[in-house]
Amino acid sequence: MEYLPEGESPSPVGQEPWALARNELQQPYRAALLSYQDAALSHRANGIYGAMWAAALISSAFTAAGPEESIVESIRHVPPASRLAAEIRTVLGQFRQGVDWEQCLDDLHDRHTGMSWVHTINNAGALTAAVLWGGGRFGETVGLAVQAGLDTDSIGATAGSWAGALLGQAGLPAALVAPLEDRCRTGVFGLGDLTVSSLAERALAIAEAHSP
Repeated sequence: MEYLPEGESPSPVGQEPWALARNELQQPYRAALLSYQDAALSHRANGIYGAMWAAALISSAFTAAGPEESIVESIRHVPPASRLAAEIRTVLGQFRQGVDWEQCLDDLHDRHTGMSWVHTINNAGALTAAVLWGGGRFGETVGLAVQAGLDTDSIGATAGSWAGALLGQAGLPAALVAPLEDRCRTGVFGLGDLTVSSLAERALAIAEAHSP
């Protein structure tokens, strides 16, 4: 992850554990709070807000009726006067007005000309657009996040986490799940080859152990 001097470019991927840690109780507020404590070590202002928002967004997906409800809930957990909140509201407003995704992204790039491709604000806008125009469909949501052409691995992964939380395991496309054969490989020393299911079980165990 490449960080900007102003500390406003956190990877949303790093906020997934905080969302998962509170998903059982459906507490986006708690997810945002845990994320704040983490992000404040290396970021400031909108960099911190972006981390809080991503955690709240994923956490809200476990109970939201759909994409728009999840986005609305997520904005409640960042300062309303922040540039981050303003960006998310702008994209949400365009969605409600019937603007298509391509025009929304054109407008987003025009608003943030000269901004780093890994900055929090433009990526939050692109992720919001992916969630809304993706319509709760896994492939479309992840695809639109990547097509935005910004910090594609980070917001693509976050879009997938959000869609997975919304749909549940049974709702994941078989064409994407089956080829993995429940396998993954990590560069973390001492772990090597793992199963996806074992990682999910470990994450759930941590969440349950830290739930009040």
